[in-house]
Amino acid sequence: MDTRLPIATAAAGVIGVFIGTLLAPSAPDEAEIAELVRVQMAEAEAAAPADPLAGELAALRQRTEDRLAAIEAREDPRIDALDAALGTLRGQTEELRRQALESTTRAGGALEALHGRIEEIAARAGSDPDLADRVAALAGEIAQMRGAMAPGAAASPQLSDPLPAAAVPPPARIPDAAGLVSPGSTLLLADGGLRVFVSRVTAEGARLFLQGEMVTLPVGGSLTVPAGRDHCRLTLEGATPGGARLTTACGADLPAPQGLPPGRTALFEDGRLRVFVSRVEDRPPRARLWIDSRMHDLAPGRLALLGSAGDRCGVRLESVDRGHATISATCGAALAVSEPVGPGSSVSLGDDAARVFLSALSGDGRARVQVAGLEGLHDLGPGDRLELGEGCGLVLEGIEPGGAVFGYGCDS
Repeated sequence: MDTRLPIATAAAGVIGVFIGTLLAPSAPDEAEIAELVRVQMAEAEAAAPADPLAGELAALRQRTEDRLAAIEAREDPRIDALDAALGTLRGQTEELRRQALESTTRAGGALEALHGRIEEIAARAGSDPDLADRVAALAGEIAQMRGAMAPGAAASPQLSDPLPAAAVPPPARIPDAAGLVSPGSTLLLADGGLRVFVSRVTAEGARLFLQGEMVTLPVGGSLTVPAGRDHCRLTLEGATPGGARLTTACGADLPAPQGLPPGRTALFEDGRLRVFVSRVEDRPPRARLWIDSRMHDLAPGRLALLGSAGDRCGVRLESVDRGHATISATCGAALAVSEPVGPGSSVSLGDDAARVFLSALSGDGRARVQVAGLEGLHDLGPGDRLELGEGCGLVLEGIEPGGAVFGYGCDS
């Protein structure tokens, strides 16, 4: 029902009364007229039916106001507590930043003093190669720590001189030798993510300190190592007493990794032999391979022997490259390994090119052997190779319940 009709009727009545009173001989005063209008309007509003929508809106407005009041009463203390906690945390952060800056300054000063002391020791090292290597390794570690405290290290490969030439045997230096990294220098790669300290250089190779260890790299050899989030490959192209000619490639400049990543399966022997790559590590290089219901932990060059006499297979980890494993497998007569040999027994390998006598097996999986043509006894661990001359060698491939398994091979 439209509520406007009764109100309009009442208003018309009020207007009529108002006009009538004005025309009457004894007209009331203005106060009486106002009171009459108020009474008439109140009666009209009371007679009008209630508007349900207006009531609902009023109730909703009241509920909203009550809820906002409750939220404010509940959240105000929590907001105050949060502000106080944030203020405390901000103060603690500033204090930690100040302490870290002071610690870095003190550590930097201590490293500078230690570096000076090493220079004194290096000056006394003279031409003693063993002492020079130890001093060079220590200097490399300090150089790495100093670099870690200086995040603004050079973003491109460059050379620094953390140690004087006296730390290594005095070399016959080549003046202006382009591309040569001299002993005692540090090569920075991958935006400072990799530091390579050149300890010693000979005509055969170079000794490098990187990733916390000393590495010998022969001429023509390569080494791939992690460098921050990337990898870098170092290749020793040449070496002279004056320095090492190192070429480097990092990140996108490297070719794609070779081999299978973890989670992949290699199939051999028409699918009869399945090798699942469980895990691959770069430093030190290793791979965990699931073969024939067993997990094998192999280093590059190591062989996992499977099966028994007449049906023996060997799975070899050939190499590890940036989280990828290259695997090979050989079965049957093509597998150049012996049957298990017990202590006190002999075996011939390579068409009688090598005759091996097993003297004893130790509890930690090592073998003491005597080889025809070589003097004395030789102690071999799993994967160890004993050079026999002309590029050929004897390898202890593993220890089985029946004894030791030997392999024989020659470099191609």
